[in-house]
Amino acid sequence: MRQTDAASGVYRADALLALTDDTGLIQHSKYSLPDPQHGYSADDNARALLLAAELYARRKEAGRAVP
Repeated sequence: MRQTDAASGVYRADALLALTDDTGLIQHSKYSLPDPQHGYSADDNARALLLAAELYARRKEAGRAVP
């Protein structure tokens, strides 16, 4: 699921955000569409939380505004 901008090598989180709803990260998808029929996975959501914390820290270090 990791997507990068080929020109800059910058990580893009849009694929991850597309699989996320108000409850968390949906476990499965059909191609790029989330499939909520299968529910959520605690370990997938834990990894998503770690990624979000890492992206937040990198953005803060770079001095960019953090929403």
